[in-house]
Amino acid sequence: MMSPSVTCLLGKSPKPGTIFDLVHDSLIARKVAVQVLLPHVSRTLGTEQWPENTLVVHRGLNKEMLDQLAQKEVDGWRFCNSPTSSVLARDRNALMCRLRSAGLPVPKWQQLPDWADVIRIGTERSVVVKAADGTVGRGTQVVIAIRNTLPKAAPFSGPYLVEEYIENDGLDRKLYVAGSRCFGLIKPWPRNPDVPAQSFDALPELVGLAMAVGVETGLEIFGVDVLLGAQGPKIVDVNVFPGFRGIDEAHSAVVHHLLERLELG
Repeated sequence: MMSPSVTCLLGKSPKPGTIFDLVHDSLIARKVAVQVLLPHVSRTLGTEQWPENTLVVHRGLNKEMLDQLAQKEVDGWRFCNSPTSSVLARDRNALMCRLRSAGLPVPKWQQLPDWADVIRIGTERSVVVKAADGTVGRGTQVVIAIRNTLPKAAPFSGPYLVEEYIENDGLDRKLYVAGSRCFGLIKPWPRNPDVPAQSFDALPELVGLAMAVGVETGLEIFGVDVLLGAQGPKIVDVNVFPGFRGIDEAHSAVVHHLLERLELG
């Protein structure tokens, strides 16, 4: 019988104490063979280094690499997360369409190609504008415009996802999922770097929303951002394999899920 193995494909080298660093060490301690490859540096997936039947775990890859991984998925390789699911989640328009079709609560939105179109909409009502491509600049390529306060010049390139502004309680509830585990973290919304995030026990309704996102997208390790408005919770973003910062038990939950995928849990 072959030894269990995990091949990690990362966008950059993991820093000490971050989620992948902790997961790596924990898997090694469980006698799992782990290798870390940096395909953006080598400009190749390094498939010749993948052991047979390895579980390929990836984080922070660009769409070109994810598309190549999707073909490997068709060929029968095992992944966490599914490359196809990851591509879906990083296309914000396609993601919102999928969630809305499943009956999950999302804001009203539209995708627009040009900043002039965004300005036109933003003069009529308060909006949140995001890059439709969620693969880069997450957190920075977002503009919140209350009552016609959009900048005249485009702050980032399009196309743009223009969402209705959700009146809320000023808190972003982040739900982090690793397999069957769900963790909650509260941050100020809009973002305030001077106020630390705090963990919280998510109510069953919010946990159910997060798990439903996993069912509809096929993601296994992910984050869901939720705002509470007058009409209840609204899902405003989904993150593929987040950093889980502020969640002390996160790496243990990720390791447990990977061991289950390796049939060692």
